[in-house]
Amino acid sequence: MQNDKKTAHLAPYMLFYTLYFMALAVASSFINIYFSEIGFSIRQIGTLAAIGSAVSVAAQPLWGLLSDRTGHKRILIIVIAGATVANVLYPLRRDYFYVLIIVLFASLFFSSIEPLSNAFTLRFLATGPLHRFGRSLKGRKINFSFIRMAGTLSYALMAALVGQILTGNLSRMFFITAFLLTLTLISVLTMKGGGKTEKEKSAEKTKTAKTKKASPLLLFKNKMLLCVFLASFVFGVILSFHYSFIGIRLTQMGANESQVGLAMSLAAISEIPVLILMHKLFDDKKPVHILMFTGLVMGIRMLMIFAGSSVGAVYISQLLNGFTFMVPFYISVLYVDRYSPAELKATAQSVCALFRGGAAALLGNFFGGILADAIGIRGVYLLLSLISFSLCLLLPGLILMVHGLRKKKTA
Repeated sequence: MQNDKKTAHLAPYMLFYTLYFMALAVASSFINIYFSEIGFSIRQIGTLAAIGSAVSVAAQPLWGLLSDRTGHKRILIIVIAGATVANVLYPLRRDYFYVLIIVLFASLFFSSIEPLSNAFTLRFLATGPLHRFGRSLKGRKINFSFIRMAGTLSYALMAALVGQILTGNLSRMFFITAFLLTLTLISVLTMKGGGKTEKEKSAEKTKTAKTKKASPLLLFKNKMLLCVFLASFVFGVILSFHYSFIGIRLTQMGANESQVGLAMSLAAISEIPVLILMHKLFDDKKPVHILMFTGLVMGIRMLMIFAGSSVGAVYISQLLNGFTFMVPFYISVLYVDRYSPAELKATAQSVCALFRGGAAALLGNFFGGILADAIGIRGVYLLLSLISFSLCLLLPGLILMVHGLRKKKTA
């Protein structure tokens, strides 16, 4: 009976990640191919992605702060609803100015769904009936990676299928995405938990108004958080260009929609073993050492795409996605949750997403689009491999150094 109750509480969260990542698979895999198909240049596509990223830079911390102040669930519903409306509006016209306006509108909402849902889920695991890293179904432990895996599996499945569905008519993607987001919104309405513990409720009564409204600037006084934000930014610059232009790169190599979908599916499938193992490695030392190795693997992956001359070579490089995306993502989410103040959890996740996705994508897409227009997409991949081999190896070392200083001070 107890396990049945736990299942009932857990199911909406699993369903949310399943539906949201199905929608993400459709939207992220093919939107730039759609823009290319309706006549936009590489530079125009890069500019659209960069402008969308600029909006998310402002939107993500704002939504995060509102979420911390008014309730995670309420704001999550608003951003999903806004993203749904935006997808319905996309295919109505194909002129560049109209699409630009819709990109701005969509980015205001879509980019904030994941950090807000991560904060809400981590809150549920910490205070809900399952308790974070506590006992759960059949005595096993439930953690963030377990729930997040539902999204990975659904992304892989949807990416493989949607390419066949969209063949010959890419504009269908927007209606499919809107439908899946509507179902995602319904799943949020069924979520329970993620509230405050009795201890926190009692403590709130004794706090001053100033304490209740902690400034987001506190996040930037924490050296560990700053290091995580910086590392997330560098990894994000590289991956944002990759995710924006890999579909176009594949079409340049002669791939069709089904082959593009398969490439995205392989990338998602590669995340599964990482999610299974990551929570076992998340302690005070191991994750950062793994992050340093991730920089090396990232460089190899970018180099493979540069040197590859066939779709098959890209398929192989996509199998490294689990290590080059999920490792830095997972480590950043949990480090941010560990080191951020209790009253700024959603804000901290949104700020990290801003560095990882907003600011990084702004740089990666805008300048990446300009470079790709000048030296070709393939040439940019060579440049990214060099960045990976250098900065991505150095930044995790900075985290280790700061972490060591923190331990000495507390000793």
